[in-house]
Amino acid sequence: MPATIGRLASLEILDLQRNQLNGTLPQSFGQLSKLKTLDVSNNLLEGIVSEVHFANLINLRKLYASGNRLTLKVSPDWIPPFQLKEIKLASLHLDPRFPMWLQSQKGLKDLDLAYTGILDAIPIWFWNLSSSLYFLDLSHNQIHGEIPYLLAPPEGQNIYLNSNRFNGLLPRISSNLNHLDLSNNSFSGDISLFLCDRKDKQKNLVF
Repeated sequence: MPATIGRLASLEILDLQRNQLNGTLPQSFGQLSKLKTLDVSNNLLEGIVSEVHFANLINLRKLYASGNRLTLKVSPDWIPPFQLKEIKLASLHLDPRFPMWLQSQKGLKDLDLAYTGILDAIPIWFWNLSSSLYFLDLSHNQIHGEIPYLLAPPEGQNIYLNSNRFNGLLPRISSNLNHLDLSNNSFSGDISLFLCDRKDKQKNLVF
């Protein structure tokens, strides 16, 4: 991918998914200030992606980079210049700590961080943020700790937290939850709150 791609000053959508692009992601991506959608998923890209790659992406709303060998390395106190609605980074290498920069993303609707090597517990603020997500996939990491009440937006929600190290009781769930996968974890104890909470309200859970 040429470094000159940063000269495309008016570019709003860049879709390069499902090719055989290799090498690194040019730092000049950070100059595409009008870019709204970036999709480089399912290629052969590798190397480090840092704050420089996002320096001026103030209009970015959708970021797709799953299925590459990229490593996202940003400082713990990084505050991105963008407000994303959709983030799909499955199979990228992330910091073992939970990504704190997500706390700044107020309009997030779709988040996929499966297979990213997270070894941390999920902070409380994230469960509040996740209550507005339509889709959440944190599966196949080593995330530990207990899961609180899973809230969901009125439009419904799909949550995949399988193949981690969550423990404690199964969580209470919102009636708007559609799909939920908690398999391959370490839950224990009474399941009555999980199955029988809010018997006055019909649940939409189908899977």
